[in-house]
Amino acid sequence: MKIGIITMQRVVNCGSFLQAYGLKRIIESLGHQVVFIDYRIEKPICNKREDYQEYKKYCVKNLILDTVSNCPILFRLLPEEVRFSTVDRNKYKNEYSLQLGLSKKKNYNTIVDTVVIGSDEVFNCLQLNPEVGFSPELFGKNSNTSRLITYAASFGNTTLDAIISSGKASEIQGYLKRMDAISVRDDNSSYIVEKLTSLRPKHHLDPVLIYEFGQDISDIELSQDFIIVYAYRRRIRDDEANAIMKFAKQEKLKIISIGGYQPFCDENVNLSPFEVLGYFKKARYVFTDTFHGVIFSVISHKQFVVFVREGHGKIYGNAEKINGLLSDLGLTNRAVHSNDQITNTMKEEIDYCAVDTIIREERKKTITYLRENL
Repeated sequence: MKIGIITMQRVVNCGSFLQAYGLKRIIESLGHQVVFIDYRIEKPICNKREDYQEYKKYCVKNLILDTVSNCPILFRLLPEEVRFSTVDRNKYKNEYSLQLGLSKKKNYNTIVDTVVIGSDEVFNCLQLNPEVGFSPELFGKNSNTSRLITYAASFGNTTLDAIISSGKASEIQGYLKRMDAISVRDDNSSYIVEKLTSLRPKHHLDPVLIYEFGQDISDIELSQDFIIVYAYRRRIRDDEANAIMKFAKQEKLKIISIGGYQPFCDENVNLSPFEVLGYFKKARYVFTDTFHGVIFSVISHKQFVVFVREGHGKIYGNAEKINGLLSDLGLTNRAVHSNDQITNTMKEEIDYCAVDTIIREERKKTITYLRENL
């Protein structure tokens, strides 16, 4: 059959790229043809004046980055960390996207036998990011198909209370009820679906854990052992940075930042998604505060710790999705809430035989679900 995937395939993020690639390859392994379908980006929900102001800041920032990146003279005037992010953004848009089979011209409303929505935070519909917004096509609206399902979809930090407050609960309920099968990746998403539809969705792992990348991973040759820091730009606090530097000094290891510029690291590198996996494969230790940073560590069998952050106000937390992922994998002891925990947690060996057993069982569940519902 011809299967269409609607996900975050154009988002400038290694995890978003690899989950899209992984799901595509999994479905192809079942004998189907796969195409990515783009969604029309609509404005976010801005019920408060400060929300609208935040949204406009996002828009202006992105416009400036796109303009400056096309002007070499202006580009050289940018601070180093902004240049770093801009280079990464351009490579995702102009180079890495080709590895997913994407063209610069967006592909809307393609006729397919089945549409699969997910994985990633496709249902995180109340964020102010102008590259996502409140876009009903991420819930399957206008899909040109006879069958509509999701796989490991997530509402991210969008809660049921926030959906109700936004006035969009009835609309989202209608989209969810139209779906032929629903699979989510976390408890918050499961709770929202169940409350809005009275149906219990299936629970599956992210495609990056399910797909076996194997030969896709770039072979990296580095002469020095190193630690990876994988976090969004400037999200590592000063006290955390000091704790990481102290640990690196004790272990006599270089610190390399991947995925976001971190000024305290010995080196910041721009990498393709498959090079990222190559670096994880060769690293000695990993410090992260992201969902996919945990996943990259796990599939590479690395000793890692993850900083858990509670969300409040406009601060985007990671606690719900990180705690849920660690629980699914039997790795709740890898979460650190205090810098005093770092050394002991990092030195506590992970039983990857047990983790791999869980993942093998989850792979079987994924294949069964997709075979039954595509």
